[in-house]
Amino acid sequence: KNAIDPAWVAAEIRAESIFNPRARSPANAMGLMQVLPGTGAAVAKGIALPGYAGATSLYEPDTNIAIGTAYLRQLLNTYGLPYLTIAAYNAGPGPTGRWQSQRPNFEPDFWIETISYKETREYVARVLAFSVIYDWRLNGDMLPLSDRLMGKLVDKRLKPVCTPG
Repeated sequence: KNAIDPAWVAAEIRAESIFNPRARSPANAMGLMQVLPGTGAAVAKGIALPGYAGATSLYEPDTNIAIGTAYLRQLLNTYGLPYLTIAAYNAGPGPTGRWQSQRPNFEPDFWIETISYKETREYVARVLAFSVIYDWRLNGDMLPLSDRLMGKLVDKRLKPVCTPG
């Protein structure tokens, strides 16, 4: 949905809720993609989502994914790169913008490792790793992590070979 790679969406859902549509965080984020009610209302209004009936709608998987992916699309349009978008989805635009301005020329892997919020640093790494795994599971091959960091979704794909240990 919203032109976001399905493997990335699955990775976000895995990291956010472990695929539990009834998940609710201590911060009151709700559903599969752990959308905050205020964010959900704003995004639903912005995309004119039919049938949105307030925060309880965030427990409906289709609604939650529509809102979560629309928000990811907004963030990706703002930041331009998946790793920055993932950081903003977790920590918010304020901290991500600050980190980006403090380290504008860092390589993506180094930028991620210098995120000052431990939770966000680990979250970005986890979502990126999960996205490679789900890419492989969904497609039978996968993009290298280095391409995913930069949003290159059409370059060479790898076909992993599993051999008995």
